[in-house]
Amino acid sequence: MSSELIRHYLSEEPILEQPKSYNPTIHEELESAILNIENLVVKERGGYGGMGTVIPRDHPKSKRGPLIEKIKRDY
Repeated sequence: MSSELIRHYLSEEPILEQPKSYNPTIHEELESAILNIENLVVKERGGYGGMGTVIPRDHPKSKRGPLIEKIKRDY
């Protein structure tokens, strides 16, 4: 989506690649996200700006378990 907006409004090709997003309502994508959680930025779908954003690699491993459980519970 962002790439399309850049092309439309700026008439330029994007310089940076769009990061991969995972849809937690799709079981396979949820499992992939959980397996790679230390490499991701986790953001609530309904949030805006930086609200609800968590960077798991910056948190102790002991806090990742509850984060994963919350993601599974919410989706």
